[in-house]
Amino acid sequence: MYITPEDLAPFANIPEIKALAMIADAEAKAVIAAPPLGDPAKLTEVQRAQVKAILRDAILRWNDRGSGALTQTSIGQVSVSADTRIASRNLFTAAELDLLRAIAGGDGGGAFSLDLAAGAGVRTARPDLKFQWG
Repeated sequence: MYITPEDLAPFANIPEIKALAMIADAEAKAVIAAPPLGDPAKLTEVQRAQVKAILRDAILRWNDRGSGALTQTSIGQVSVSADTRIASRNLFTAAELDLLRAIAGGDGGGAFSLDLAAGAGVRTARPDLKFQWG
């Protein structure tokens, strides 16, 4: 575990049960994005602190979003609406995902090609056809 509810307490008043659920979700998503983060013992103290900072930022941002609401006020012919509903977004920003992957020691994957015909004696109608994973 990289972060605890006590790490969030100075920044937001989040009930412990909610904080624990948010932490579990954030850490699981971080490990999906950068699998080597699944073993914190393999990281240095500085790397663990960096992961904690990224997770804390993401969790606090998530907490601030709240559930949102649509409120409308009308006075005579004038009406005002405030829509604080936010469509579901990714927990981490693209920059945070890049940082998590860099801390984990890799780029977290990417495009590559695998020549399925190489050395297998398989012939294809199109020699440029490759299996690609992105």
